[in-house]
Amino acid sequence: MFFTVRLQPRDSPVTLAATGLKLKRRNKHHYIQQPCPAHCGERCSIYHQRPERCRIFECRQLTRVAAGEITEVTAMEMITDIQQRVRQLESLLDQGGTSDPKRPLAKRYEKIMGELLVDSAHHETSSLRMELTEKMQALDRILDGHFRLPTEDAPADSSAEPVEPPNFLAVYGTLMQGQPGQRLAGIKDQLTYVGPCKLTGSLYDLGEYPGLVPGPGEVMG
Repeated sequence: MFFTVRLQPRDSPVTLAATGLKLKRRNKHHYIQQPCPAHCGERCSIYHQRPERCRIFECRQLTRVAAGEITEVTAMEMITDIQQRVRQLESLLDQGGTSDPKRPLAKRYEKIMGELLVDSAHHETSSLRMELTEKMQALDRILDGHFRLPTEDAPADSSAEPVEPPNFLAVYGTLMQGQPGQRLAGIKDQLTYVGPCKLTGSLYDLGEYPGLVPGPGEVMG
C-alpha cells in the first residue's frame, strides 16, 4: 500500500533501526522502507516497539467494519481481491524480467517498465507494458478508494512542512523512469515519479533519439 512510512517526532530512529527496520533519510526526515521486514506472516514481530504511524493508522476497511458499514466477510472479500490482483501483477512482472521481491511492488513495476521500454518495438513487449500499466493503475484506484485514507482524513502530522502544489511533467523515451536520460540531463534528483501516462502524438525515428510530434496515436510516458 505504501512505498515508505515517515517516522513521527516521538519515534527513535536508532531504536527502530536496532529492531531490523530499514530506515532512509530524505529531506531531513526518516522513513521506513517498505515492505516492512517486521511483518511476518500476519503479525508484527516488533508490535510493542512499532512506530507511531503504525499505532495510529487504520485502513478504511477496518474503520468501515468498526462503524458497521460493512461486514467482516465483505472486507475479507475486498482484501482477497487485492491479493489476487497483486499476484497477477507479480506474474506479469516475472514475464517482463527479473526484480527483487523484497522491493515495493511499485518500484519493481518501475524497473520492469523501464527495461521493457528498450524492447518496445516488439508487439509482445508493447502488449505486456500496456497490460502492466492497466493492472497497476486499477490496483492503485482500488487502494485509494477502499484502503488508503483520503488526504483530508489522514492523521495530522505536526512535523510536516508546507508543500507547494506539484508541477507535473510528462516524458517519454530515455527520460522515463528507469532510463538513463534523467541522470544524463542532470534532473534525476529533482523529479519524483508519479506513474505511467499516455501522450497523444506520433513518434519518429531521429536516430539516437525518438521525436514526438502532435498527431494520431498514443505514446507511453
